[in-house]
Amino acid sequence: VITASGDGTAWIWDTRTGAPLHLLAGHSDTVCSAQFSQKGDLVVTASIDNTARIWDTQTGSLLHILNGHSSSVNNANFSEDGYLVVTASPDNTARIWDSHTGALLHILEGHTDTVSSALFSRDGRLVVTAARDGTARIWAARTGSLLHILKGHSDIVNNARFSEDGRHVVTTSWDNTSRIWDTRTGSLLHSLAGPYVCVTSAV
Repeated sequence: VITASGDGTAWIWDTRTGAPLHLLAGHSDTVCSAQFSQKGDLVVTASIDNTARIWDTQTGSLLHILNGHSSSVNNANFSEDGYLVVTASPDNTARIWDSHTGALLHILEGHTDTVSSALFSRDGRLVVTAARDGTARIWAARTGSLLHILKGHSDIVNNARFSEDGRHVVTTSWDNTSRIWDTRTGSLLHSLAGPYVCVTSAV
């Protein structure tokens, strides 16, 4: 298990015993999120200190500091194969990084407000970002080019996720709806309305 904390650290724990294995220390402010790579060999942490960091799971040692955002990093996620990391930030951008070198590959620019989340599709070809500007956007992971703007929500989009096969995206919003979109065309397929309060997540 990996945990993230307001004390600027993350911890790796043994699930069989509950014992702490490694302290991941180095961030200078709150760690907002921490995620394992699919293979479990790497961890990426995202922090209010404007950086994300990649760590070795077996030793707890710091491998790379992903430095480039001009504001805090809300979250960071690996691609399925573990070769790429995508970060999201209130600086209105998401960024794609090489997890093996820490090099910045692409800046995903176009949102006009905080990027709340960023995730890869399972095959690693696409990235979806959700933002406070009321849109989600689909990008090509290899080139960083914008493919589709998912417009329709009337308030902040707080989350966006791909279906397992990558053919659809579901978004959630403060406008009390979630929406399903076609990733190939960017077209809206369904608007799921009913809770009459902010929808925080959908899978």
